[in-house]
Parts: sequence; structure tokens; C-alpha cells
Amino acid sequence: MVAVCCAEHRCPATPHPCVLFCLCSQFVCSLLDPLVEHYKQATTLTALDKTAKQQLSVLEGQLAWMVSIVGSVIRGRLSSSCATGTAESQEASDGALAARAFGLLSMMDTGVHQQRYQDISRQRLDMAMLGFFQNFRKVYIGEQVR
Repeated sequence: MVAVCCAEHRCPATPHPCVLFCLCSQFVCSLLDPLVEHYKQATTLTALDKTAKQQLSVLEGQLAWMVSIVGSVIRGRLSSSCATGTAESQEASDGALAARAFGLLSMMDTGVHQQRYQDISRQRLDMAMLGFFQNFRKVYIGEQVR
């Protein structure tokens, strides 16, 4: 993805915003993947002791921040002024980020996670997911659907 962006918009002094967008998306994916994997592993737990609850709360807090960042990166696409040739690479980057958020959503109501709705960390993660959906809707669906 980066090669497509870099080939068209390479400046000698500063990188083009499209390059930064692609790099930012890759970096966010690299941070999000291990967190989602840990969250997935937690779905196999049958019961949570105090330490496991605390670790899961921290993990949900980290995921809430990352999902908020994913939503912001996708929303930032609206203000991006990239050429049409890089729109495909931006959509691929958005797709990679959105796929991780949608994958996380499918895990949030399985296993031990469905018993955690009353926890503040879970509520924050839910709110972050709603923020992601709002940003995704604004970019890919639009403000008004008829």
C-alpha cells in the first residue's frame, strides 16, 4: 500500500499526506492486532477472578482508545486532499482498519464478555465502537440516507 502512495507523491523535503495516512493506518493496525488477539483469547475463559477482571478492564480500556483512533483515522479521510490514484490505497487502509473494528464487535458479545455490560471499561469500549460507527457512516454512507 505504501509503495502506491509513495510512487505518485514523493516530495524531497516532506512526505505527502497520503503517505502519512497509509503509514498511520499500518501503525494503528500493528498496535490493534495484539490487543484484539488478547481479547479473543479472553472469550475462552469461563470465569474471571479478580486479577483476570482487572486485566480485562485494562485491555478493554486500551481497545477503547484504539477503536477511537481507528474512527478518527477513517474520519480524517474526509478532509484529505489526495489524488484519485491514491483513493484506492486509502480505501484499502480504511478497510483494514474497519475489518479489525468489525471483528472486535463480533467478539464483544461472546463468552465471558457478555457478562461485563455493567463494567465501566466495557461501557467505554461500547461508546468507542459507537463513535467508530458514526465516523464510518459519515465517510462511507453519508449524512443523509434516503
